[in-house]
Amino acid sequence: MNQFLVDIWSNDVYRRLIATVLILIGSSVLRWIFQWLVLSRFLDDSPYIYSVRKIAGFTLYFVAILLIFGLWVQRTGDLSVALGILGAGLAFAALVIAPAPPSCVLRVPLDTPRSSRL
Repeated sequence: MNQFLVDIWSNDVYRRLIATVLILIGSSVLRWIFQWLVLSRFLDDSPYIYSVRKIAGFTLYFVAILLIFGLWVQRTGDLSVALGILGAGLAFAALVIAPAPPSCVLRVPLDTPRSSRL
């Protein structure tokens, strides 16, 4: 059994996969601890709970993604290419979520008075 674990850890891909899973689990645990420590200090009806929870979650997962990029991408040039591809992918994903309004919505007949165009 010990030799099996040594063989797995000696493989670079398996080591990176294990580290990636540990980073994801660690970020989830840190998010839970943050919510337990910080959000328990707010009142139950505080309007800031939602905002603090979202900001903390996005920040922790952003740091986790940067750590995973740093783990898998070794050179700085490759890192900039990987971040560029990530940005392009997010831009295309945002187009699917929020498409441009159809042109029929923006059309206003020209014979209507100006006050009703607003």
